[in-house]
Amino acid sequence: MVEAVRAGTKGLPTATIDRAMLGGLAGYVLPVLMAVILAVSLNLTLERAGELRTWLADFSGAGTFLVQSCAAEDDTGAPTYRCAGRLTTAGADQSIRTSLVTSRQALTSDRPYLGERLEVFHAEGDRSVVYPVAFRLNELTRVYLTLLPRLLLFVGAVVWLAGWFLTRNLDPEDVVTRDGVRIPQRFGWRARGINWIAAAALVLGINYLVTTRVIGSLGTL
Repeated sequence: MVEAVRAGTKGLPTATIDRAMLGGLAGYVLPVLMAVILAVSLNLTLERAGELRTWLADFSGAGTFLVQSCAAEDDTGAPTYRCAGRLTTAGADQSIRTSLVTSRQALTSDRPYLGERLEVFHAEGDRSVVYPVAFRLNELTRVYLTLLPRLLLFVGAVVWLAGWFLTRNLDPEDVVTRDGVRIPQRFGWRARGINWIAAAALVLGINYLVTTRVIGSLGTL
């Protein structure tokens, strides 16, 4: 690849050669990078969509939790309280020792007090960690919101690659003036793809602020 660029720039001034080599390398590296982003974002989007489709069934366990102690934690990506206590499952009198995770520092947060009994839900078949039912809708909303930046990243990569594929061997000024019928706007698709990717990064930052300061997070996914 480098040799091909050098051969095409033989006899040109050094500054021109440097720019030509950088341009040639970018012409190979950027499409590969975008293809990687496309593959990763598609995988992340499909994975999260699959998790959302089964989320309610996966977290269908229910019971009552008696709070015995609580401590602040920051291990799940957003501030939480982890409380030790005993879980009594629905339809059973026997209680087991387990821990409860609930949101901290968000607008809806409320630290459980000692001796409080909470209605909780948990992953089906796993009673080692439970979550307050009052935060169930908040958590499902948070998981839905995390799908958006994945979709934006995927769309950005698709638009960029489509623009690159349709214009990689064309001079935009020549084609636009000579053949304006054949979607001349495709020469701007790469810039639009970058805008979509930038929007994905912005939404990801907003999601983090919404998660940590507004709706809270239980870290189920």
